[in-house]
This record gives sequence, structure tokens and C-alpha cells, in this order.
Amino acid sequence: MNRIDHRDGEGYQSIFENASEGIFQSSLDGRFLKVNPAMARIYGYDSPEDMLISIKNIGKQIYVNAKERESILNELLVNGHIDKFVCQNYRKDGSIFWTLTNARIVRDMEGNALYIEGFITDITSRKEAQLALRASEERYRALVERLPAVIFLDATNEIQTTLYISPKIKELLGYTPEEWIADPFIWENSLHPDDKEHVIADDERTNTKRGNFSAEYRLRKKDGKYTWIREEATLILDYKGKPLKWQGFLFDISTQKQAESAIQQSEEHFKKIFQANPIASCIATLKEGRFIAANDAYWKLSGFEPNEILGHTSVELGFLTRKGRKNFVTRLKKEKSLHNESGKLITKSKELPADIEWHMIGHLQSNKVRYISPFISLIHSVDSMKLLEVINNEGQKIKRVIDVLFQMHIAEEETKYGLDKEKLNRLLLSPEYLSFKNIKVRGLMGMATFTRDEDKIRSEFKNLVKIFKETKESFFRNKDYFSEISMGMSNDYKIAVEEGATIIRIGSLIFGERKY
Repeated sequence: MNRIDHRDGEGYQSIFENASEGIFQSSLDGRFLKVNPAMARIYGYDSPEDMLISIKNIGKQIYVNAKERESILNELLVNGHIDKFVCQNYRKDGSIFWTLTNARIVRDMEGNALYIEGFITDITSRKEAQLALRASEERYRALVERLPAVIFLDATNEIQTTLYISPKIKELLGYTPEEWIADPFIWENSLHPDDKEHVIADDERTNTKRGNFSAEYRLRKKDGKYTWIREEATLILDYKGKPLKWQGFLFDISTQKQAESAIQQSEEHFKKIFQANPIASCIATLKEGRFIAANDAYWKLSGFEPNEILGHTSVELGFLTRKGRKNFVTRLKKEKSLHNESGKLITKSKELPADIEWHMIGHLQSNKVRYISPFISLIHSVDSMKLLEVINNEGQKIKRVIDVLFQMHIAEEETKYGLDKEKLNRLLLSPEYLSFKNIKVRGLMGMATFTRDEDKIRSEFKNLVKIFKETKESFFRNKDYFSEISMGMSNDYKIAVEEGATIIRIGSLIFGERKY
């Protein structure tokens, strides 16, 4: 314990007054004889004098447990000193805090006990931290032991000695934690022969790279049977990046593996029945209508190849409209199953005349070009360099030059697509366009504002013809193939013809209004 040399009176007094620890002298019957300023401050008194006057009985007024005062006194009388005695004390305001006491008996020349002298340190913060840590560890251990997985800590030495393993190991493999920890080679020796080589290789690779370890394998239980385990482990590093230990989990996945095996067998059985079914059948996802499987009877009947259908949705392929599919799914969810539904099966075989020409007149998405590029006669709606590049690339793949029209934005409606004159000129002058070998620009297309104002419609068509002539003169002079002006629909085709349209797009006047 700390001692004060009383022989140097001035030195003693200086230490006594200025020490950061509490210094006291007390009588054996429980009264303070002397306390320093730090002692008074620790206990919440205004001054040493205030503390000396206030404390009449140290055992009752200072110690939370008065018997601890008796224990200190007995040990002092027997041994002459007491070191690092930890207990709880009261402050002046009644609050409780933790102290550490070092004290000794001061005796006279004949050996009679005169008084007790000692040091008091406030260790409340340290003690509370220790108690909090202990509580945290107890909560952690309680949590670990309730988890459905085995928790372990392994050393980072060569054999990865197990430092801790939770009691759940008994339930999982039949070993007690003590049995598991006692054998440093128990994990390696328990690996299934078919798993051992690759699991140990993964383990060694993880040790080298300091990565996380994750593996599924079989371990032999104490009774000799094997069970499927999934292990997840993480390397814990200190603040300098030095490995401290491995922390991980062992999960019992035997039930999951049995279920996977049963599902696999069921899928194989279903696949055999599905493929052998003479009725054309296909499978699509409910959410998107994306085709994921079809049987041989379907491919034979439809004439499509699997790569033309699988991975695509019924809407993308044109089998259903968005509204039509939405209605179909709504009915299916409500009725759970649909039977004897009549409809048309879209096949690849040609039901229309062999000399028919297909024109793409609506907005064309880049990811749909590949579906129409083998047979399309003319694409009316090219409105960007990106789309033009995709068309050229698809033409290269099938060794075909695809005819296109540039769509011009001539209407006041912002919802309509198309290029303006300046963007068209930049595109035609660009190196990218000049490098394209599998497209041929046949002319321009435009859609007028949807309005009853015929003068406005006529003005917009005149503007398209003007742009066509300027473009012809600037970029396609002496190119006879640049000759088409596609404008005019069912509501305005007469005006379009009067203004010089070479192609008009008539739908509803011939086929009637579209029904969804």
C-alpha cells in the first residue's frame, strides 16, 4: 500500500493537502480524526472540517454494508494492513459509489494501536464498466446458448484450437463442449470423406486470404451418423489488423438438404411427365408472363425455337396486349384455375400471303428490334442514333440491309416522338451514321397534331415535306431510294395525300377500332 513518511512534517502536509486520492486517519471506534481535501471532495462534503463534524459513526454513515467496516478493522488488527479492499460507500447526499481502500494500523512504541491511516480511491467508473461488461457477457452467453446454431471461437494458430463452443454442440453432434475442446483434431477427423478435401482446401485458402469462411458439408456425430452442416466464420482482427480469433456458427441444415433432395426428385418426375405430355404445354411466370418452359409438343405445334420464346413475355412477343394479360391474370387469381378457354395459338408458320410486306409504324424499343429484323420491310419510326445503331447491328447479324424512315417531330404535342431538323442534320453528318452498312434511309415519317383544325394539320404536313426536300438536296441528291414521305392516318390521310404523302398509315378505317 501507499505509505506517507511522517518524519518530514512539511513534506507530509504538502502531500496530504494536495493528493488526488483521499487520505484519512480514523479512530478504531469509528470516527475520522483527519481527512484531506480530496477525501472530503470524493464524499461530497464542502471541506475536511465539514466531513469531520458530520461523520459520527464511519460504519453506519460511510459504509453501505456496515459489516464491511468490521471486516476491515478485524483484518487490520490481525495483519496490520489491508490492501485493495473494494466496497460501496455513501456520499453526503446519500448516493452510493464504489471505493478502493488501502489502510494500515499505526501503533505506539509498545505496539498499542493508536489509529488507522489509509487512502481512498473513487473507482465507480471502473467498477461500473466491469459490471456492465460482466452483464454483457452474461447476456451474450445466455443469448448464445438459446440460439438454434452452435457458436464457436477458434484460435488463429495452425490447428485452430477451439477456445469456446456453445452447449448446443451436444444437441447437434452429441459431444459436450468439454469433449470437443479437448480434442484439437476432432473437427477435421469428423469431416465426411467426400467433403474433407474441398472443405480443408477452402479453409486453408480462407486462412491465407483472411476472408470469411462459408461452406456446407457433412460432419460425423458421436454416434457415427453424418449430418449436414453449414458453417459461417469471420476472422476477428485487432485495431492493428492482426488476427485475434475466428468467430463462427454451425447450422444444422440436414432437414433443408432432405427437402432439397425431395424437391429435386419431384422436379425430375414432373419434367418427365411434362415433356411426355402429347398436349402442347408451356409455363410462364405469373407476375410478368415470362415463358420459362415448354414441352416438345408445344415446339412442334407452334414452329418456334426455344430461344425465340423462353425468357420473353407474352406481351413482348405480341401474344397478348398488356390489358388483355392483366384481365387474364385478374381472373386467374380470383378463380384459381381456368379451363376450356378458347383463343388463338400464335405460330411461326405463315398464315398470310407470302408476298406481304411488314411495316413497323409505331414506337420501336431497342430491345425489340431483333424480333422484327429478319422479316420487316420498312421501319417508319427511327428517332435516335441509339435505335439506328441497334438496327444496323441486327442487320449485320443476319446479313441483311434494313430499310428505315427517320421520324420527325412536326406536331405541337410533346407526347409524340421524333427528331427536329437540327438533330437530323447532326445525325446524318456523324461518323457513326456514315459507318453503318446495314441500314438504308428511304425517307421521313411524321405525325400531325391530333386535332380537328385541318389548317394546322396541313401546315404540319407542309413542314414535313419541306424538311424532306431540304434533306434530299443536302444528303441524298441523286439517291433514288430516298423517296418516301410517310404521313397521314385514318383521321387525316386525305390532307396528307394532297400535300404529297407517298405512304399513308390506315388502321381503324379498315379494321375498325382496336378492342382490348
